[in-house]
Parts: sequence; C-alpha cells; structure tokens
Amino acid sequence: MEVRETKDKIEIQLDARNLVTHTRIAEAEYQRVMLAEHRPPWGHGTQRPDPHPEEKAILEASPEMADYVAAMKQRGRKTPTLALRQLLRLVKEYPREPLLAAVREAARLWSLRPGAAGTNDSAPCGTRLLSTRRWQGKR
Repeated sequence: MEVRETKDKIEIQLDARNLVTHTRIAEAEYQRVMLAEHRPPWGHGTQRPDPHPEEKAILEASPEMADYVAAMKQRGRKTPTLALRQLLRLVKEYPREPLLAAVREAARLWSLRPGAAGTNDSAPCGTRLLSTRRWQGKR
C-alpha cells in the first residue's frame, strides 16, 4: 500500500492496478473524515454476529426466559452486559421454579406499566422484584 498526498488530493495505491483518488479537505487537518460513500446506510451499521456469552448461558439454562431477556436488552435501564451478568447469577444461584415465577411476574408488571407499548424510557418495576428478593430456602 502506498499513499501520496498533494495539496489538493490524496492517492491511495494498493497495487499496480488499484488506485483510489480523493480530494483533500483543507479544514480537516488532524481530523478523521469519512466520506458519505464509505459509510453504511442508516440503520445498517455493524451488527453483533452472535449473542453475549451471558445471554447464551441464560438461554441454555432456561429457554423460557428468551422473551424476557430480549425485552430487558431492548428496554432496560442498565447496560445489557451488566443486566445479563446479574440475571445469569440469579439463574445459577436460585431454584428454577421460583425464579421463573419471578420472571413471569416481572414481565407481567412490565407490560402493565403505563406507556409500555413501544417505549424504552425506563426499566420495568418488576425487575426490582428479581434484584431485591432473596431466596430464603424451600418453602
């Protein structure tokens, strides 16, 4: 690869046959400028090819939580990685049936929240049910 700069253009030569020429932007010294033809179309940015490892582990342990995990990633207050780690810890430490009941209750409360249809303004009040309730043993 060879780059040649003149005062009005930049030439990038990959090999003997491939030569690309761009006009130089005078005001953009010491800045990166991406031309519009090199940008991906709006809404088509780079997609994550595979889910988070935590999400994969949660869905392997309990596939019933798939809808809740998707909603939590889309509408939750926390960063998805942190929320998924906390949920994975709950899946590992708590008994399955009480946890699934709490997830169902949290999802129900999420759907009853005012403005829940299509908004992503805040986390469900039911997620506090999962994060604050401690399992005290078999009842």
